[in-house]
Amino acid sequence: MSKNVQGCVVIQAVVEVDGKVRRYRVIHSLEESLDTASTEALQEWEFVPGTFRGIPVPVVVIIEMTFSLRN
Repeated sequence: MSKNVQGCVVIQAVVEVDGKVRRYRVIHSLEESLDTASTEALQEWEFVPGTFRGIPVPVVVIIEMTFSLRN
């Protein structure tokens, strides 16, 4: 907040068969501390795993995390 940075951090990640994200990379950075906050938050999320013919499979996803300042 002190740097007045706003925008989106874009992360490419793999949702594994258990719904957890274990592999990820920032593909659009805003600022290092926001990138870190985004990836730390993402590791706490759980997803419903993707399936192929009824079997859970790893899926590549793109996630945008938006940071904005309020007045």
